[in-house]
Amino acid sequence: PLLLLVIFSTVFGGEEVKFHLYVQNLDNDSQLSIAFIEALNSTRAFEIEVVNKTNLADLIKPFSHPRLLVIPPGFHASAINSTVKSRISVIVSTLQIAKRYAKENRSEIERGMKALEEFNRSLPEEKAWLILYVDRTTQKLQFVQLWIALRARLTSNFSTQAKLST
Repeated sequence: PLLLLVIFSTVFGGEEVKFHLYVQNLDNDSQLSIAFIEALNSTRAFEIEVVNKTNLADLIKPFSHPRLLVIPPGFHASAINSTVKSRISVIVSTLQIAKRYAKENRSEIERGMKALEEFNRSLPEEKAWLILYVDRTTQKLQFVQLWIALRARLTSNFSTQAKLST
């Protein structure tokens, strides 16, 4: 019982807990990657340090628990394509229902649906990835991943990928 009390007071205590998070933006400082970093920063759950180093081993200090979020190249484009693809699918689904009621415009609706479906097929099947590197001994990792995942849900097509490093 005492151990549970300590765990619950640590997790649900009133004190503000900030996690140090290195962020490496490899997406050439795109608008979306910058907005994502600002959104993470606005949560006040992270002490964010943007790094440009190519040798990530330099960030790891003895007895530290490094967390590195990498925004990969093409993040912005992948997110836009994924969002457009999702929205077109919603529009086509809506038009399926509309053509039942708009019988006089059915041929125009079907022609528009075919054009949208063709365009949608031309878009690449991709999701926008964020990569989180953490030390195996990092405590409260699930909390960090949850915050990042919540901030990454700008659309329903974002994915997070956690990689454990030693």
